[in-house]
Amino acid sequence: YGQGLVTSSFGFAGDGRGMSGVAWYDWIVSGLSFTGGGLLSAAVVMLIGWPRIVWAIWVMTFAATLALFASLEQYRSLPLRIGDDIDWAAATHLAVFVTMGAQVAVFTAWRLLRERKCKELLLAAWIGGVFVFSVFANWSVTARTFVPMAPAVGILVMRSTRIGDGRDPWRYAAVLVAAVLALFVAWGDMAWSRTVRDTAEMFNDGFRGNPAKVYFQGHWGFQYYADPAVMHALDIERTPLRAGDILITPRNNSVASRMPDEYVAQSDTVLAGEGRWASTLLVGSGAGFYSDLFGPLPFRIGPAPAEMYFVTQLSPAIEALDDTNAP
Repeated sequence: YGQGLVTSSFGFAGDGRGMSGVAWYDWIVSGLSFTGGGLLSAAVVMLIGWPRIVWAIWVMTFAATLALFASLEQYRSLPLRIGDDIDWAAATHLAVFVTMGAQVAVFTAWRLLRERKCKELLLAAWIGGVFVFSVFANWSVTARTFVPMAPAVGILVMRSTRIGDGRDPWRYAAVLVAAVLALFVAWGDMAWSRTVRDTAEMFNDGFRGNPAKVYFQGHWGFQYYADPAVMHALDIERTPLRAGDILITPRNNSVASRMPDEYVAQSDTVLAGEGRWASTLLVGSGAGFYSDLFGPLPFRIGPAPAEMYFVTQLSPAIEALDDTNAP
C-alpha cells in the first residue's frame, strides 16, 4: 500500500513523542534507564572482579549523573522536584539505572573491540538493534521491548566472566540479590493490580441500582474490572452528559481529562492500596515500566502513596454544552 513498515514505525514514534513534548535526548535517557534497571543483575556481574580503577570510574560517573539530574530546572521525563525540593530518591534511581545502562553499552563495545570475533559482533548487533528499536521505533520506551536484549547480554556476560566455573561466589550473590529484587518488583505490580480490581468491584457494588448514569475515564486496567451494566466508558467527544451523572477518574491512569470546575456539583476522593513498597507505574513518581510517558524509571523502590480515585457528580451547567463538544 505504499507504506514502509519500518520507516512508518519510526515516524509514528517521532510524531507521538513530538506531541507530548519529549525531546530525543529524553528517549536515550529512558532507554539507558530501562536497560540498566531491567538488566541490573547482568550489569552488577559485569563489575565484579574488575580493578579498582573501574569501580572508581563507575562511582564518579554515577555522582556526575546524579548531580546533573538533580540540577536540571526542568526535566521533562521525570518530576525530580517536589515543590522547591529535589526528589533525591527519584534522582538516585535514575542515576543508578542510567549508569548501569551505559555500563552495558560500554561493556558490549569493549568486548567487540577486544575480541573482534563474529560471535561478539552478533551479540553487539543484537543488543544495539533491540536498543534502537525500543528507543526510536516504538511509540514509547517500555520494559517489555527490552526483554529480547536479555539473552544476548546474558551470553555476553557468560563469555567474559567466570560465573560458570564456581570460583567467584560474589557473582552468584549478585544474581541472587537481583532475583529477590525482581520478585519484589513483581509483587508491587501485582499489589497495584489487585488494588485496581478491588476498587472497581467496590464501585460496581456501590453504584449497582443507582438511578444516576455512572461513567469512568481511563484505559489502564480499571475498565477491565468495571461492570458494563453499572459503569460505562466515557467518550469525551461523544457521550451526552446530564446533571447528576457520576464520573469516576482513577488518578494513576491514562487517557483521562479533568472536568472543569463549573461542571462539577460535588467531588469526592477515594483512597485505596496503601503499603506498597515497589511501583512499576505511578503518576508523579517517575515509575513507568509500561511506558516512559509516565517517567523514565522501569520501577521505583520506596513507600508508594495510596491510589486516588476522583468521584465527581456533574452540575446542571453540563447540559448547556452541545452533545458533540467535549467539556
